[in-house]
Amino acid sequence: MSRVCVSVGWKDLGFDMTVFSVTRGSDVSLQFVVSDELGDPIDLTGGSIAFLDVSDALVSRISGAITNAASGQVVVSIEGTIPLVVGDYGFRVQILGVASSVGWPLFTLRVT
Repeated sequence: MSRVCVSVGWKDLGFDMTVFSVTRGSDVSLQFVVSDELGDPIDLTGGSIAFLDVSDALVSRISGAITNAASGQVVVSIEGTIPLVVGDYGFRVQILGVASSVGWPLFTLRVT
């Protein structure tokens, strides 16, 4: 399983940090810490994850969970056992049900 760890904070949302490269056939686990503009974790207690603008090839393969709500920790998993065709696949993540919804720009999964 490929693992990519990223800290996602409000201040990071404008930067081009959204392309993740993986080897064809690999499962992917993207681990995030959601933080505010000061770098402090956002409490995600009571929140849930929604996926938007998901490439057709990822729809049945993508899942997510809040792994430690108080510390703002989120994991997004993409199953790759049945290999995806080489190329780029997009998705957006949104956290719902917290003080204010948290949404991120389009992520690109680049399969090589």
